[in-house]
Amino acid sequence: MPKKDNLSMDDLLEEGSLSIVVPRRGEVLEGTILSLGESEALIDLGAKAEGLLPYSEVDDVKALRVGARILVYVLTPEDRHGQMLLSAKRAQLVNAWLKLEEALKTGEVLEGELTGFNKGGMMVDVFGLKGFLPFSHFVSGPDSSLSAPQYQSAMDKMRGEKVKVKVLELDASTERVILSEKLAHQEMKRRKEREVLDSLKLGQEVSVLVKEVLPFGLLVDLQGIDALVPKEELSWREDKDQLSQFKRGQEIKAKILEMDQESSGRRPKLSIKRLSADPWLELAKKFNKKKKFKAKVTKITSFGILVELPDGVEGLLPLSELSGDKEVQVGDDLLLKLKAVDEKNRRLELEWGGQK
Repeated sequence: MPKKDNLSMDDLLEEGSLSIVVPRRGEVLEGTILSLGESEALIDLGAKAEGLLPYSEVDDVKALRVGARILVYVLTPEDRHGQMLLSAKRAQLVNAWLKLEEALKTGEVLEGELTGFNKGGMMVDVFGLKGFLPFSHFVSGPDSSLSAPQYQSAMDKMRGEKVKVKVLELDASTERVILSEKLAHQEMKRRKEREVLDSLKLGQEVSVLVKEVLPFGLLVDLQGIDALVPKEELSWREDKDQLSQFKRGQEIKAKILEMDQESSGRRPKLSIKRLSADPWLELAKKFNKKKKFKAKVTKITSFGILVELPDGVEGLLPLSELSGDKEVQVGDDLLLKLKAVDEKNRRLELEWGGQK
């Protein structure tokens, strides 16, 4: 088969291999630099095989050192002089594409260098290859509201900066490498969340910073991730204005109630009120099943009579406790006894204790 002078990227990837059997055209091998000549280096490939690496096939000749290991691509196993010719540039190229293919498969986050930009996005060097980062996937760029000269200047200053990216699309036949900084940031955020959640325990007391005061509760920063303190977990006492007690940047203590790592997008749920005992339970302990007490009727419903006991504790007297000769109205004082404590609904279940 005639030798191809201009190898496509597909040719390089098809012929390239990191496995070492016998040196043949298209293989990528690791060798040891035996000596450095005026225009080429002598490379030991093992199994008594040696090859010549012309300096024209090396990106950084000054970095070559005798005894150092180096990846090389076999250009030809034997030229007209019987010498094996090698290329470090093509080895790096094949190796870079293999790494990108693996990164696309595994979703690995890579680091690249911003080298320039055009009207569609940024140019990024990754493993020595030219990648393209569309503006729709570029999240660390300057403010788009800047004037054209200011924006141009800010973009120029970003040349040489490092950027975290994930491979979005690859096409070796056209040497097309499409990258995404947005996906890389999402992946790093997920990793951070997993690390934080793995370090915490249910019921643990933590310090958090208030990020936003919302109608339904507090959005807080929990060691770099978002968490929520629902409105109903702010205080044991219901207060319509309780959210007004908090402001952005305020540091508060809270207790971890829920951490659902399996459900994507769900924030850990925290509680402020559960740092202290429920005062209602303490009040409920005052009522003894053997003792009778008076309670004022506050509401009559289809399931029972709601009454208010001392200290604002609410009780329920089921309708089944009333016989036909007992008439009850809102505002009446009833003589009752404790039957059971309903902790879930924070209510005492009562029974008839005598005449009203």
